[in-house]
Amino acid sequence: MKGKRVFYSESAYFIGIAVLALGTAFMEKANFGMSMVVAPVYLVHLKVSEYMP
Repeated sequence: MKGKRVFYSESAYFIGIAVLALGTAFMEKANFGMSMVVAPVYLVHLKVSEYMP
């Protein structure tokens, strides 16, 4: 019998936020516009891009 698999929801949350930020950056570069749903993630992307160009 195999051991129980452990899934950390916090890591999935942070990976999801990073993927959303990347997708939002692509939308902004393609000039598709921003919706209110992804606006907070876009602001995170702007702050992070100041430190990591």
